[in-house]
Amino acid sequence: PPTVALAEQQPPASVAPDASAAAHDGAGGARNKYADVKPSKVLHLRNTPKDVQRWEIEALFGEEFGPCVKIVPLPGKPQALVQLRDVETASGAMETFERRRQAQIRGNKIYFNYSHRSEIQEVHRDPVYDAERAYRDKIGAPDWSVPLNIADREAARRGAP
Repeated sequence: PPTVALAEQQPPASVAPDASAAAHDGAGGARNKYADVKPSKVLHLRNTPKDVQRWEIEALFGEEFGPCVKIVPLPGKPQALVQLRDVETASGAMETFERRRQAQIRGNKIYFNYSHRSEIQEVHRDPVYDAERAYRDKIGAPDWSVPLNIADREAARRGAP
């Protein structure tokens, strides 16, 4: 089954965060073109599984950062965009994930940056995801870390109570 993991990460007390390290990603020290982007309520997630599901991303943010306003996995790419309610929430998530925790989806370490976008514009909707989210809210099951069973997914698609 898919897994979403958060591992606590504590840097040694004697080591101060290196600003130059923030400009490089974890892939062989290559320059990260998103390192100098100003804070935004939209986060760019890298190194996600190419077939990442929206509920897996929602589970990363959980109740700590509130529900994600919009989630857009980029088709065929190991990336996704996530819009949170405001810049402060996004900044808190960035701090948490980059400094204190390692976020993983199915064993992939997820890297976070602010997006160049200030907001995600919806081009098309995903009716299955919208129906599942509405159904979870209706039955009081907001925990996205556990996928709905087959019967609940079918009920969500039908719009059943």
